[in-house]
Amino acid sequence: LDRIDKGRTPLNPMASRAGRALEDAQLQLRREAFGNARLWWALTAAYFGYVVLGGVSWRLHRHVFTGDERKSVLANLRKGQVATFRKTVYAEYFFPAFLRYHLTYRSHVLCAGLWLVTGVYNLRNQPELTALRDGKRIYSDRKLHAGLSGYAYVITSATKGVTAALMSYFSHSLGFARWPMIGFGVYDVVSLVVAMQYILRGKVADHRRWMVRNFAVGSGSIWVRVFGAIWAACDLEFMKDVEFYGMMNNVILCTGFTMGPLFGEWWIARTRAAREAWLVAMVGCVLSNLIGARAVYRYKSQQRQAKSAERANDGSPPTVEDSLRSTRSSQVVA
Repeated sequence: LDRIDKGRTPLNPMASRAGRALEDAQLQLRREAFGNARLWWALTAAYFGYVVLGGVSWRLHRHVFTGDERKSVLANLRKGQVATFRKTVYAEYFFPAFLRYHLTYRSHVLCAGLWLVTGVYNLRNQPELTALRDGKRIYSDRKLHAGLSGYAYVITSATKGVTAALMSYFSHSLGFARWPMIGFGVYDVVSLVVAMQYILRGKVADHRRWMVRNFAVGSGSIWVRVFGAIWAACDLEFMKDVEFYGMMNNVILCTGFTMGPLFGEWWIARTRAAREAWLVAMVGCVLSNLIGARAVYRYKSQQRQAKSAERANDGSPPTVEDSLRSTRSSQVVA
């Protein structure tokens, strides 16, 4: 991963030095980012709790995510509530909707939690080549990596991918994101199968690359939460409207799960040109998320204007809430 592309020397030596400096900074950032074990395990523990909460207790999940929107953030946090979804939105997209396929959902989230823990461990503790004996490569620290943690990762990753595809197919609420999400679930399983074929044939380097791809597609769920958190920081209106949340959810599911594999390819790219290409692709993914968000707000603004016009024709004055929402949508679109 640390190899530098020794391709053609650019005509401009300053550009060459700047490119190498940027590359060195990227490599140093990756080393330092993975060097802080406490930080990574703290983040892993926090996300693990978030992932498995609904599978452990859906009633606790409902309490945590249906805070009172009229109260302050601190007041809700004191009660253990981190989000303020209206109960109509929550009932449509979370519980009791998930109870229709609760066994599949529980299998998915519990395995996803174990996949996360074993994946982080495996990525942070990769076996190192120590010697060659009779033509065979000898690696250090293989017992846990290739044993308990390795098998647990394989089983939970496969279950997570299969159940993700099933939930996407049978989902009552997914729109245009349904088939892309099924595709990501299938790719999750396929990338794992390819990785296992390589390790069974003794091709460790190829196994590592495909394991990174497998972990990256699963980490698309993390990117979904990142995009969702940024959206929520700008506007919380989607937590109050069933249709609005559905449109937002489809946008960030597609872009978030696309971002995961793109980041994985950037991570394992062997040349500077490849890294730059994947970086451009990631920027394009972020821009597509912004374009999708803008389209959602335009649609909602036009919809409210149409309702206001309909009320005006009927002689009914617009409600205060509709006026505030229309103003807010115009501001966000701008």
